[in-house]
Amino acid sequence: MVLGGMRGMTGLLWETSLLDPDEGIRFRGLSIPECQKLLPAAKPGGEPLPEGLLWLLLTGKVPSKEQVDALSKELCDRATVPGLCIGSLPYCLFFLLQLSL
Repeated sequence: MVLGGMRGMTGLLWETSLLDPDEGIRFRGLSIPECQKLLPAAKPGGEPLPEGLLWLLLTGKVPSKEQVDALSKELCDRATVPGLCIGSLPYCLFFLLQLSL
């Protein structure tokens, strides 16, 4: 049981996901087909860019193509791990921990 280990503890169980069987998943009130229509895509008529959905989830607003491009560039700029950080890792560090950097 999920709650079996909480004997004697005050707790609250909250179901955070509500999925309508007819409409499906909604992101900030928009269905998947609405997201496909409204969010900027790499090419016209293509699938939306993931950065556009990230922008929608973070701000609650549909981004412009320029905002998506700026977010994509920002994420790319921040993706590099500094060499000093890599060099300070112990030699015997578990490889899956290395991947988390």
